[in-house]
Amino acid sequence: METLDVNKENAVKAYAEADPKTKSLLANLFGKKTFISDTRELIKTFEDACEFEGIDPDQFASDNEDLSPDEYAYKQLKIIVKALNGGEVQDYKDASVWKYYPYFNSTGSGSGFSCSDSYYDYGYSFVGSRLLFKTSDLAVYAGKKFTSIYNQYLNG
Repeated sequence: METLDVNKENAVKAYAEADPKTKSLLANLFGKKTFISDTRELIKTFEDACEFEGIDPDQFASDNEDLSPDEYAYKQLKIIVKALNGGEVQDYKDASVWKYYPYFNSTGSGSGFSCSDSYYDYGYSFVGSRLLFKTSDLAVYAGKKFTSIYNQYLNG
């Protein structure tokens, strides 16, 4: 069988100019990740994060059913953070790279828990080092989109 090599830059250009049917074909051939520059377009639920990372969410639930709610939420957040970071894990020891995490306030409002901003941290952290984002925008997005999972993680 003959192999066809395609330059990623050319594939991305073709995708940008394609009609919806062709976009679907290209995504099936090369994977959705190839054409998405902002992971927030793909990651809107925990299940989306699992799909992005190649994890079966039902198997994840089954494998982790004996965990306490906060431990379960922590494992969910590790997957969400990695997916939103495009598969990258932030090197906590590298002080030259800025890292971000959602900053939450406990409020008297209906939910009692809300994401108000993100925070840059380089010397110490108030969250697990595996839960760091590469941009402030991703941290804010995760804090607002996955507030209930963060709430479960932080408040048990």
